[in-house]
Amino acid sequence: MVKLLISYGAVLEYGHDGVNLFGALYHTVENKRQREAAQIIYELGHDIDMVFAAGLGLLHGVQGYVAPNGQIKDDADRLFSRHRRDGLKKATDKEILQDCLLAASINNQLQVMDFLLNHFDLDINAYRAWGPWQVTPLHGACWSGWLEATQFLVERGADTMAHDSEHNSTPIGWAHYCGRQEVFDWFLPQDHLFGLFDAIEFDKPERFKALLADQDPDMAIGEGQRGVLLRMAAHDGRLAMAGVLLAKGADPSLANSEGKTALFWAKKNQHTAIVELIEDYLNS
Repeated sequence: MVKLLISYGAVLEYGHDGVNLFGALYHTVENKRQREAAQIIYELGHDIDMVFAAGLGLLHGVQGYVAPNGQIKDDADRLFSRHRRDGLKKATDKEILQDCLLAASINNQLQVMDFLLNHFDLDINAYRAWGPWQVTPLHGACWSGWLEATQFLVERGADTMAHDSEHNSTPIGWAHYCGRQEVFDWFLPQDHLFGLFDAIEFDKPERFKALLADQDPDMAIGEGQRGVLLRMAAHDGRLAMAGVLLAKGADPSLANSEGKTALFWAKKNQHTAIVELIEDYLNS
């Protein structure tokens, strides 16, 4: 279809800002075959820069933007810069390299990922913009459903418990929400990769108790306000975890920004046992 449209006069590089190539590489998060469309667009002559080369898996293309002194050439992000949240603001060499790592991770380009992490002092957990979202490379790999990229990043030390700023969710949460079943199934038996939020959501009480240990049971995590753990346990019907939190002194009167407490969520979702547990605690 791409070839047919171009044969009938569709513009390969509309606006000369890489928008068609970015669209193809971006939407691999929804359809992995978009990567094939990106490859076709490139083969038909679409211009690329360093970040797009990373997304396409063109290792020599990425290496070509590295000067002999190790610095990144000035035009390395001449196309991708227009698709950042901050528009045409000049990016540092490290920011360009982090964008390359994210583009490669979202498109399962393991060779490029390996080169970038081996040759540059990059933060494997750095948040960078991909379309409207700020994500880490692991969020990106889980979002797009690439098991190989996910495993690679975890093996290299990526934080499986990092929360994004828009949805307050971890890479495991993204894989689950987006229906990337193969990736989620790989995580599921590995309890040590689950943080407190994910331990509640995916019902891992022993992992939850081990993580909570001597910490404040009402601590704020990610974007959540104090008391978020008990509210989550009440919302999801996790009786054992709610009991652990209350035994450690969690305050059930703490509400979220909308004024909703753990008891509100337990009642709303008809978790009768947790309603009784909280009411007994409040009346004791």
